[in-house]
Amino acid sequence: MQRALYLAGVLLVLGVPPVSAQMRYSTGAVSTYVASGCGGPDLPLSVGVAGGFRFWYNLGGLHIVTQWNNGDVWGSDFRDGTDMDPSGGSDLPDVYFYNGHGICENPPTADSGDFIFTCGNFGKPDLTTIGSQSRWGNNGGQLKFAFIDASCPMDLASIQGQWFPPFQGLHMAIGHPAT
Repeated sequence: MQRALYLAGVLLVLGVPPVSAQMRYSTGAVSTYVASGCGGPDLPLSVGVAGGFRFWYNLGGLHIVTQWNNGDVWGSDFRDGTDMDPSGGSDLPDVYFYNGHGICENPPTADSGDFIFTCGNFGKPDLTTIGSQSRWGNNGGQLKFAFIDASCPMDLASIQGQWFPPFQGLHMAIGHPAT
């Protein structure tokens, strides 16, 4: 432990930032679905939850790239080949946090789809099929860690078909099943 602390101190003196300072992150949160014409229900806490995520990551020394809320979170942010816009997209940073609706089939099967559902003012459609439309970490993408705080988008029954294909450079995805 003492050696690790000493090494960290030497690196700081030499001007080498800690790994956390080199990591970049972005957040996307959708609270308003009904008023924007996307159906519902609304998720009134989503934007605040993303704010809490940013608080802890800023405190840890990570650098924020983008922070998108409600209509500024687009379905295209999660689709391969459409999410590399310099101003955003889930594949642009090292870490991406999403809080909003997810959709899954109930009951899930091995061939079931897992979906992210936004309510964007551009980048339509709002629905993204994770297994067939998302690829993270390829073609210049940087995403290494995805935190998807949405209902359903990680069904255990379909995890091989829906979640293995998107892993090009992605190291870890965190989600939760509905069942």
